Amino acid sequence: MVRFVYVCPVGTSLLQNFVRDLRFRGVVERFRGFRVEEWFRLSPDDPLNVVPDGYVCSVVRGHELFSALLDFLRSSPREACAEVNGIYGIRDLFGHSPRDVEVLLYHTRTCNSRLCSTVLEDFLRGEGYLVESVEVRALRSVDDFELGLVEVLDKVVRFVVRRRSEGVKVYVNATPGFKAEVTFLVIASILAGVNAVVYIHDSFRSPVLLPIPPLSLNTKLVNDVLECLSILNA
Repeated sequence: MVRFVYVCPVGTSLLQNFVRDLRFRGVVERFRGFRVEEWFRLSPDDPLNVVPDGYVCSVVRGHELFSALLDFLRSSPREACAEVNGIYGIRDLFGHSPRDVEVLLYHTRTCNSRLCSTVLEDFLRGEGYLVESVEVRALRSVDDFELGLVEVLDKVVRFVVRRRSEGVKVYVNATPGFKAEVTFLVIASILAGVNAVVYIHDSFRSPVLLPIPPLSLNTKLVNDVLECLSILNA
């Protein structure tokens, strides 16, 4: 039975750390022609990174690179990516068992973020977590950024509200992801009644609880958001 939910944005630190690990140098070299060493910083409009035809999207379960990424993550979970580091941080702070936890991963509509999310799904399920993954389609450019934030409200914060109404405790992993987006997620989640926000910085090496100040909503802002959501879902 799910007693706790961890909300976790998905970035590309897994790809960045993977290409730097000398144990996997041979795999990286075999795919150098596809610029694998740059995948963690590809722009959303890079041909390698555009869903669904970008080459990075072809790296799925059964692909040599996918298997190597999963092996890398399993070999050193905390060091491999910010997502798992933060998830472990929440677990350690509160003493949760994986069998009681549902992890909500949300990634952008880009091949590299989608790849990292799928690898994380497999790893976390192997650890005993229940995992759900959602894609935020609009968070891929400056022009679409505001629409992307509305989609975060619709797909992620709505999920938080539903889980809280069911009596489930919800925690936000603020360690990974695009910082402007994560800041918005944290504020919106606080308004939705999240129980805690946890962050780990490389220099800290241990999780910290971010303060949750009392916040209230401007009624006009609520109406504007609801109007945006109705347009998005039309």
